[in-house]
Amino acid sequence: MHVLDPIQKTEDMKIGRKVVGQVLTHKNGQQILLINRTMNDIIRGQSNKMISHGMETGEAGWPVETILLSRMKMRGINLIAIKIKANKAVYVSRLSSWIRHSTTYTRRKRNGSYQKVLPFEHFVLKAGIMKL
Repeated sequence: MHVLDPIQKTEDMKIGRKVVGQVLTHKNGQQILLINRTMNDIIRGQSNKMISHGMETGEAGWPVETILLSRMKMRGINLIAIKIKANKAVYVSRLSSWIRHSTTYTRRKRNGSYQKVLPFEHFVLKAGIMKL
């Protein structure tokens, strides 16, 4: 992935009243959706007791609301980044991966919203603090 210019503009993405992410616009026009998550948000799959077991079977992944993905598709935003609050690690993927390789999931923690879960194998991990 190429280096992006400094951020020119940030815009909050809301579902109802809740802010679920930010769209970062860089000086070169590139846009990326940044979603803040915690390690507790990882979906491990139904038959797996631990996240590591879900990663081995390819069922563990990051969830994103389907309505948010459809908004990004309409706006033409191709990059989606998930930033971990605890260690500032960033997982980056393309919207096309979410469309082709994700599974639908309903999570009661997030008010029963429909989400798509993308396995870890479709992400590029930028460990530590990444300056966007």
